[in-house]
Amino acid sequence: MMIETKTYKGTVKDKTLLILGAIHGNETCGTYAIHQLMKDIEGGELTLDKGTLILVPICNPKAYEQNKRYIDVNLNRVIGHHDNPTAYEHYLGAEVATLIDQADYVLDLHSVHGESVPFVFQDATTIEEETFAQSMHLENIIVGWPDIYKDDVEAASEITTQTYAGSKNIPAITVECGTHGCPKADKLAVECIYQALDFLNIARIPNLKAKPVFTKIVMDKYIRKEQEGVMEQHWIHMDKVAKGTILAHYANGEILKAADDCFILLPFHEAQIGDEWFYIGKAN
Repeated sequence: MMIETKTYKGTVKDKTLLILGAIHGNETCGTYAIHQLMKDIEGGELTLDKGTLILVPICNPKAYEQNKRYIDVNLNRVIGHHDNPTAYEHYLGAEVATLIDQADYVLDLHSVHGESVPFVFQDATTIEEETFAQSMHLENIIVGWPDIYKDDVEAASEITTQTYAGSKNIPAITVECGTHGCPKADKLAVECIYQALDFLNIARIPNLKAKPVFTKIVMDKYIRKEQEGVMEQHWIHMDKVAKGTILAHYANGEILKAADDCFILLPFHEAQIGDEWFYIGKAN
Protein backbone atom coordinates (compact mmCIF):
# COMPACT_ATOMS: atom_id res chain seq x y z
CA MET A 1 0.00 0.00 0.00
CA MET A 2 1.08 3.58 -0.66
CA ILE A 3 -0.77 4.79 2.44
CA GLU A 4 0.75 4.05 5.85
CA THR A 5 -1.69 3.01 8.56
CA LYS A 6 -1.51 2.19 12.24
CA THR A 7 -3.99 -0.05 14.07
CA TYR A 8 -4.63 -0.21 17.81
CA LYS A 9 -7.01 -2.59 19.55
CA GLY A 10 -8.77 -2.28 22.88
CA THR A 11 -9.07 -5.13 25.36
CA VAL A 12 -12.67 -5.84 24.31
CA LYS A 13 -13.78 -6.31 20.71
CA ASP A 14 -16.22 -3.62 19.61
CA LYS A 15 -16.66 -0.93 16.95
CA THR A 16 -13.88 0.10 14.56
CA LEU A 17 -13.19 3.80 14.09
CA LEU A 18 -11.22 4.94 11.04
CA ILE A 19 -9.58 8.38 11.36
CA LEU A 20 -8.26 10.05 8.21
CA GLY A 21 -5.77 12.90 7.92
CA ALA A 22 -4.40 14.83 4.93
CA ILE A 23 -6.86 13.63 2.32
CA HIS A 24 -5.72 16.96 0.89
CA GLY A 25 -1.97 17.33 1.25
CA ASN A 26 -2.03 20.93 2.46
CA GLU A 27 -4.58 20.22 5.21
CA THR A 28 -2.33 19.03 8.01
CA CYS A 29 -4.41 19.41 11.19
CA GLY A 30 -5.55 15.79 10.97
CA THR A 31 -1.98 14.60 10.55
CA TYR A 32 -0.93 16.54 13.63
CA ALA A 33 -3.83 15.24 15.70
CA ILE A 34 -3.41 11.60 14.66
CA HIS A 35 0.31 11.71 15.45
CA GLN A 36 -0.57 13.18 18.86
CA LEU A 37 -3.04 10.34 19.45
CA MET A 38 -0.42 7.75 18.49
CA LYS A 39 2.04 9.37 20.90
CA ASP A 40 -0.52 9.28 23.72
CA ILE A 41 -1.36 5.61 23.13
CA GLU A 42 2.21 4.43 22.75
CA GLY A 43 3.37 6.54 25.70
CA GLY A 44 0.78 4.97 27.97
CA GLU A 45 -1.18 8.18 28.52
CA LEU A 46 -4.28 6.76 26.81
CA THR A 47 -5.69 3.25 27.16
CA LEU A 48 -8.22 1.83 24.75
CA ASP A 49 -10.98 0.04 26.64
CA LYS A 50 -12.66 -1.53 23.64
CA GLY A 51 -12.91 -1.45 19.88
CA THR A 52 -10.32 -0.84 17.19
CA LEU A 53 -8.67 2.29 15.85
CA ILE A 54 -7.37 2.45 12.29
CA LEU A 55 -5.31 5.61 11.90
CA VAL A 56 -4.16 7.16 8.63
CA PRO A 57 -2.11 10.29 9.35
CA ILE A 58 -1.41 11.06 5.68
CA CYS A 59 -3.82 9.87 2.99
CA ASN A 60 -2.10 11.72 0.13
CA PRO A 61 1.66 11.32 0.75
CA LYS A 62 3.03 13.05 -2.36
CA ALA A 63 0.71 16.03 -2.00
CA TYR A 64 1.59 16.24 1.70
CA GLU A 65 5.31 16.30 0.88
CA GLN A 66 4.71 19.13 -1.60
CA ASN A 67 2.22 20.98 0.64
CA LYS A 68 -0.39 21.04 -2.11
CA ARG A 69 -4.02 19.98 -2.27
CA TYR A 70 -3.49 17.09 -4.69
CA ILE A 71 -1.14 15.80 -7.40
CA ASP A 72 -3.37 14.83 -10.34
CA VAL A 73 -6.99 15.03 -9.16
CA ASN A 74 -8.86 15.85 -5.95
CA LEU A 75 -8.60 12.68 -3.84
CA ASN A 76 -11.85 13.52 -2.08
CA ARG A 77 -13.73 13.17 -5.35
CA VAL A 78 -12.36 9.76 -6.41
CA ILE A 79 -12.76 7.53 -3.35
CA GLY A 80 -13.49 4.02 -4.57
CA HIS A 81 -12.15 1.20 -6.70
CA HIS A 82 -11.21 2.17 -10.27
CA ASP A 83 -11.18 -0.32 -13.14
CA ASN A 84 -8.73 1.77 -15.16
CA PRO A 85 -6.82 4.07 -12.79
CA THR A 86 -4.95 6.84 -14.57
CA ALA A 87 -4.22 9.34 -11.77
CA TYR A 88 -2.10 9.02 -8.65
CA GLU A 89 -5.17 9.75 -6.52
CA HIS A 90 -7.12 6.92 -8.19
CA TYR A 91 -4.76 4.44 -6.53
CA LEU A 92 -5.01 6.25 -3.20
CA GLY A 93 -8.80 6.40 -3.51
CA ALA A 94 -8.95 2.62 -3.81
CA GLU A 95 -6.80 2.21 -0.70
CA VAL A 96 -8.95 4.63 1.31
CA ALA A 97 -12.08 2.78 0.15
CA THR A 98 -10.63 -0.53 1.34
CA LEU A 99 -9.98 1.02 4.76
CA ILE A 100 -13.50 2.46 4.94
CA ASP A 101 -14.85 -1.03 4.19
CA GLN A 102 -13.25 -2.20 7.46
CA ALA A 103 -14.78 0.55 9.62
CA ASP A 104 -17.97 1.04 11.60
CA TYR A 105 -17.45 4.82 11.83
CA VAL A 106 -15.27 7.25 9.86
CA LEU A 107 -13.86 10.59 11.03
CA ASP A 108 -12.24 12.65 8.25
CA LEU A 109 -10.29 15.72 9.45
CA HIS A 110 -9.85 18.74 7.16
CA SER A 111 -9.17 22.48 7.18
CA VAL A 112 -10.18 25.34 4.87
CA HIS A 113 -8.26 27.95 2.89
CA GLY A 114 -9.89 31.06 4.37
CA GLU A 115 -11.13 32.40 7.67
CA SER A 116 -13.69 30.04 9.14
CA VAL A 117 -15.34 28.83 12.29
CA PRO A 118 -15.07 25.05 12.75
CA PHE A 119 -17.97 22.93 11.54
CA VAL A 120 -19.08 19.39 10.77
CA PHE A 121 -20.28 18.08 7.41
CA GLN A 122 -23.05 15.50 7.84
CA ASP A 123 -24.32 13.83 4.66
CA ALA A 124 -26.62 11.03 5.81
CA THR A 125 -29.79 11.53 7.85
CA THR A 126 -29.45 8.34 9.91
CA ILE A 127 -29.61 8.64 13.68
CA GLU A 128 -26.14 7.07 13.89
CA GLU A 129 -24.53 9.73 11.72
CA GLU A 130 -26.53 12.55 13.28
CA THR A 131 -25.49 11.65 16.82
CA PHE A 132 -21.90 11.13 15.65
CA ALA A 133 -21.88 14.63 14.15
CA GLN A 134 -23.34 16.11 17.33
CA SER A 135 -20.74 14.29 19.44
CA MET A 136 -18.05 16.63 18.08
CA HIS A 137 -19.64 19.33 20.27
CA LEU A 138 -19.20 22.02 17.62
CA GLU A 139 -21.66 24.86 17.14
CA ASN A 140 -22.25 24.38 13.41
CA ILE A 141 -23.37 21.28 11.50
CA ILE A 142 -23.83 21.56 7.74
CA VAL A 143 -26.04 19.12 5.88
CA GLY A 144 -27.18 18.71 2.29
CA TRP A 145 -23.90 18.66 0.34
CA PRO A 146 -24.98 15.74 -1.94
CA ASP A 147 -28.37 17.32 -2.64
CA ILE A 148 -27.05 20.55 -4.14
CA TYR A 149 -25.05 18.58 -6.71
CA LYS A 150 -27.70 16.00 -7.65
CA ASP A 151 -28.51 17.75 -10.96
CA ASP A 152 -24.84 18.31 -11.83
CA VAL A 153 -23.95 15.13 -13.74
CA GLU A 154 -20.20 15.51 -13.35
CA ALA A 155 -20.31 16.47 -9.66
CA ALA A 156 -22.87 13.77 -8.84
CA SER A 157 -20.39 11.13 -10.04
CA GLU A 158 -17.68 12.37 -7.68
CA ILE A 159 -17.20 10.21 -4.59
CA THR A 160 -16.01 11.66 -1.28
CA THR A 161 -15.07 9.72 1.84
CA GLN A 162 -18.57 10.39 3.15
CA THR A 163 -20.29 9.44 -0.10
CA TYR A 164 -18.42 6.15 -0.26
CA ALA A 165 -19.04 5.36 3.40
CA GLY A 166 -22.71 6.23 2.98
CA SER A 167 -23.00 3.75 0.11
CA LYS A 168 -21.91 1.09 2.62
CA ASN A 169 -24.22 2.41 5.39
CA ILE A 170 -21.20 3.43 7.46
CA PRO A 171 -21.65 6.65 9.48
CA ALA A 172 -19.01 9.15 8.38
CA ILE A 173 -18.44 12.82 9.12
CA THR A 174 -15.99 15.42 7.92
CA VAL A 175 -14.80 18.04 10.39
CA GLU A 176 -13.42 21.29 9.00
CA CYS A 177 -11.24 22.28 11.93
CA GLY A 178 -10.30 25.82 10.89
CA THR A 179 -7.78 27.51 8.64
CA HIS A 180 -4.87 25.69 6.97
CA GLY A 181 -1.77 25.70 9.16
CA CYS A 182 -3.45 27.37 12.12
CA PRO A 183 -2.51 26.00 15.58
CA LYS A 184 -6.15 26.36 16.63
CA ALA A 185 -7.12 23.92 13.86
CA ASP A 186 -4.51 21.43 15.11
CA LYS A 187 -5.86 21.72 18.65
CA LEU A 188 -9.46 21.30 17.54
CA ALA A 189 -8.59 18.21 15.48
CA VAL A 190 -7.14 16.63 18.63
CA GLU A 191 -10.29 17.51 20.56
CA CYS A 192 -12.53 16.00 17.88
CA ILE A 193 -10.62 12.73 17.96
CA TYR A 194 -11.06 12.47 21.71
CA GLN A 195 -14.74 13.36 21.42
CA ALA A 196 -15.12 10.46 18.97
CA LEU A 197 -13.26 8.03 21.25
CA ASP A 198 -15.53 8.96 24.13
CA PHE A 199 -18.70 8.83 22.01
CA LEU A 200 -17.91 5.28 20.84
CA ASN A 201 -16.75 4.20 24.32
CA ILE A 202 -13.36 3.29 22.89
CA ALA A 203 -11.67 5.20 25.70
CA ARG A 204 -12.79 7.18 28.73
CA ILE A 205 -11.84 10.81 28.19
CA PRO A 206 -12.06 13.19 31.17
CA ASN A 207 -12.78 16.91 30.99
CA LEU A 208 -14.45 16.97 27.59
CA LYS A 209 -15.96 20.27 26.56
CA ALA A 210 -19.67 20.74 27.15
CA LYS A 211 -22.12 20.15 24.34
CA PRO A 212 -23.11 23.53 22.87
CA VAL A 213 -26.37 24.68 21.39
CA PHE A 214 -25.68 23.96 17.73
CA THR A 215 -27.00 25.42 14.51
CA LYS A 216 -27.83 23.07 11.65
CA ILE A 217 -27.36 24.70 8.26
CA VAL A 218 -28.90 23.17 5.14
CA MET A 219 -26.90 23.82 1.98
CA ASP A 220 -29.23 25.42 -0.56
CA LYS A 221 -27.07 25.94 -3.64
CA TYR A 222 -23.60 26.75 -4.89
CA ILE A 223 -22.55 29.76 -6.92
CA ARG A 224 -20.01 29.03 -9.63
CA LYS A 225 -17.89 31.94 -10.82
CA GLU A 226 -19.01 32.33 -14.43
CA GLN A 227 -16.91 35.36 -15.41
CA GLU A 228 -14.60 37.96 -13.91
CA GLY A 229 -16.06 39.47 -10.78
CA VAL A 230 -15.61 40.18 -7.08
CA MET A 231 -17.53 39.55 -3.89
CA GLU A 232 -19.21 42.62 -2.48
CA GLN A 233 -17.20 42.36 0.73
CA HIS A 234 -14.75 40.01 2.39
CA TRP A 235 -17.29 37.37 3.32
CA ILE A 236 -16.29 34.85 5.97
CA HIS A 237 -17.73 31.36 6.26
CA MET A 238 -21.02 31.39 8.22
CA ASP A 239 -21.65 35.12 7.70
CA LYS A 240 -25.37 35.84 8.02
CA VAL A 241 -26.90 38.01 5.31
CA ALA A 242 -30.38 39.42 4.88
CA LYS A 243 -32.65 39.02 1.88
CA GLY A 244 -31.71 41.48 -0.85
CA THR A 245 -28.09 41.87 0.27
CA ILE A 246 -25.66 42.24 -2.63
CA LEU A 247 -23.30 39.27 -2.43
CA ALA A 248 -21.10 39.76 -5.49
CA HIS A 249 -20.99 41.44 -8.85
CA TYR A 250 -19.51 40.61 -12.22
CA ALA A 251 -17.39 42.89 -14.39
CA ASN A 252 -20.28 43.21 -16.87
CA GLY A 253 -22.41 44.83 -14.16
CA GLU A 254 -24.50 41.79 -13.23
CA ILE A 255 -25.28 41.74 -9.51
CA LEU A 256 -25.85 38.66 -7.35
CA LYS A 257 -28.24 39.23 -4.45
CA ALA A 258 -29.46 37.04 -1.61
CA ALA A 259 -32.92 35.73 -2.52
CA ASP A 260 -33.69 35.08 1.16
CA ASP A 261 -32.12 35.46 4.58
CA CYS A 262 -29.21 33.04 4.46
CA PHE A 263 -25.64 32.15 5.36
CA ILE A 264 -22.55 32.54 3.17
CA LEU A 265 -20.66 29.25 3.24
CA LEU A 266 -17.08 28.48 2.18
CA PRO A 267 -16.39 31.70 0.24
CA PHE A 268 -13.41 31.30 -2.09
CA HIS A 269 -12.21 34.81 -2.81
CA GLU A 270 -9.40 33.58 -5.08
CA ALA A 271 -11.74 31.48 -7.21
CA GLN A 272 -10.99 31.28 -10.91
CA ILE A 273 -13.67 31.30 -13.59
CA GLY A 274 -15.43 27.94 -13.43
CA ASP A 275 -14.68 27.37 -9.72
CA GLU A 276 -17.27 27.21 -6.97
CA TRP A 277 -17.24 30.79 -5.65
CA PHE A 278 -19.37 30.38 -2.54
CA TYR A 279 -22.33 28.43 -1.20
CA ILE A 280 -25.68 29.53 0.20
CA GLY A 281 -27.11 27.87 3.30
CA LYS A 282 -30.27 28.25 5.35
CA ALA A 283 -30.87 27.55 9.01
CA ASN A 284 -32.86 24.40 9.72
